[in-house]
Amino acid sequence: LLQCMSNGFYSSDLPSCEPVECPLVEIEHGFPSTYSAVFMNSINFTCHEGYYLEGESGIQCSKYGVYSDPVPTCVPCDVDSYKTTNGTGNCDPCPSGSTTNGAFGSQTPEACVCESGFGMTEDGECEPCAFDSYKSSVGNDVCSDCPKYSTTFGYNGSTSVTDCWCGLGYFGPH
Repeated sequence: LLQCMSNGFYSSDLPSCEPVECPLVEIEHGFPSTYSAVFMNSINFTCHEGYYLEGESGIQCSKYGVYSDPVPTCVPCDVDSYKTTNGTGNCDPCPSGSTTNGAFGSQTPEACVCESGFGMTEDGECEPCAFDSYKSSVGNDVCSDCPKYSTTFGYNGSTSVTDCWCGLGYFGPH
């Protein structure tokens, strides 16, 4: 019990109210917008390049000192996609005919290279190898012509020299 004494002072310290706090949180491959985690404050999260946010982008500190939602996570972009900026947005897919060659968490469109069977054009795009040509490797090389007197018989996008067959009237090992 708090009483005012005859000397003009209270019998004990005055009570004080302190804000409810939630624990500070951080996320791997990202960062929170603020480090103040008190009742009614929200923390918004951002992921680094090459990562997208899984979960709620913002969580609020409740009156019980716990967050309104689970802490989100930053997940690497899937194979064949990339993300060039920090943020909560999604990853962009590689253009048609290109791949990140099995890499996760790519940060630039340059990480997308032409698949086998696709060659780099003068415009910097990956297009299927034309008739009578092939490309067996992943990368931004151009397609190679089939050996002389051989053909892909009208098929494009060939991935191996073994897709080139001797033309009519010619024979050879295959």
